[in-house]
Amino acid sequence: MKWVNRKRKRGAGALIAFVLVFSLFAGGSGFLQSVTLDTEKHLIYQRVSADDLLTAFSRDKTQAKTKYEGKYLCVLGRTGALLSSGSGFTLNGVEKKLSEVLYCTGAYPDYSFAAGDLVLVCGRARFTAGDPLQFQIDIAGVRKTTETRVGTEEFCFADSDRVVSKGSMNKRSLGKGNAAIYIPDSWKAVEGGIEELELGTADGFQYRLSDTKKSTAGNTEQLFVFYLDMYEYVRPQDWEKTWKIEKAVVENIVPNPDIFFLEWFIPTESNTYGTNFHYYETAYQGYSLEFVFAQDGEDGFVCFLYLYRAKPAFLDDILYTLRFLEL
Repeated sequence: MKWVNRKRKRGAGALIAFVLVFSLFAGGSGFLQSVTLDTEKHLIYQRVSADDLLTAFSRDKTQAKTKYEGKYLCVLGRTGALLSSGSGFTLNGVEKKLSEVLYCTGAYPDYSFAAGDLVLVCGRARFTAGDPLQFQIDIAGVRKTTETRVGTEEFCFADSDRVVSKGSMNKRSLGKGNAAIYIPDSWKAVEGGIEELELGTADGFQYRLSDTKKSTAGNTEQLFVFYLDMYEYVRPQDWEKTWKIEKAVVENIVPNPDIFFLEWFIPTESNTYGTNFHYYETAYQGYSLEFVFAQDGEDGFVCFLYLYRAKPAFLDDILYTLRFLEL
């Protein structure tokens, strides 16, 4: 397929200037065996209190099921009893013991908690079938804590003490307000508009992560986030050809793509946090390039393009940006 830009009438070259960013890396390419930015491999959990979950569950079980089922949660509460199967424990509220309990289940190696210990349990919420309905957390991680409360819209990884508040991030709108990303304060100094920097015609931003203090010597990391308006760039007869649109974007940006981007252009796919992500990856002369696409209904796509060399130093920050993506 070819690009059609009805507003600007730039034809097939509508995004082609974007290629200039990577002209230094053109040449031999190679196939990566895994996707660094895969959101299902690096899950981020929303912090909540067991008190809030159990209060909502006691008040209206059906409504609680609709709201929380399948969500990735990190629950603060007090341990109750070990389950008879030995594969988990119950979790009570921090402040008071309610009539309902959470059932935390899974083959986790260490349940050596005393009753009433404060713990953080990270996992996916689900509800058992039948009567009575049970609220369960499939354990991905659990650890003791001294915390007694959680804040609003706080998030974390299961294996990390770092807590990120969405409210502390900086919002950036894309696609005339159709989408939005959230970036940390440290990125503001290395941010530039793609069109303003004359890197291409896409509506989006470049982040020169290597220029921040966090970067390590010899490493190169950049992130590009841009919005592709279906009505502006894609012919109506191609709107349902999702993989062909994504393939055209990649081939427009990466010169001389290898066979991975040709006939067998099949993405790694995940549906995390209610967003359907498609991932593609390739390599150029020691540099890794990863693409993440998220479709904004019938209006367009948000694309994340991550370029790095050596071990990524900003992976966690980028994963949080993906987690907070609004469509």
